[in-house]
Amino acid sequence: MKAPPVLGLTAYGDRRPGRLLGSPDALPPPRADVPLLAVAHGTNDPEGLQTLDALLERIRFLRPGVETSLSFVSVARPRVDEELVRLLAEGVTELVILPLLLGAGYHVRHDIPEAVRLAARQPGGITAKIYPAAALGPDPLLASVLQDRLSAVRGTMFGTQI
Repeated sequence: MKAPPVLGLTAYGDRRPGRLLGSPDALPPPRADVPLLAVAHGTNDPEGLQTLDALLERIRFLRPGVETSLSFVSVARPRVDEELVRLLAEGVTELVILPLLLGAGYHVRHDIPEAVRLAARQPGGITAKIYPAAALGPDPLLASVLQDRLSAVRGTMFGTQI
């Protein structure tokens, strides 16, 4: 009897029964053999796509040897479920999903888990352990960057002198 797929959806607020891997704190230790699937919102703007490419290059620099790929929840392709299906077809047995999103909102709680479920319904299903990482925020580092940006603002905004 085949074991049910291991889905790491509890970090996304999914409370359906099944074998779940727990919270983002349950990520595997850093290993070069566990690929990373980054999930961004999506954009058609070439500069926005270049920014995401630069961010992934930084991740590759900091984690040499880790296979990284990018997917999107909206606007751009590949979508999360498409990239999951591709990675599973290549034989990936473990995968970290990293939302490149500023908060744990709708895309993290709904769209990403739904993409995992869509991939699970494909022929062969999900045979990999999927570890969900936390979204980028809220995080004190983001608040610090926000403070830096706001302190650099000068002029009038929305009719108010800053």
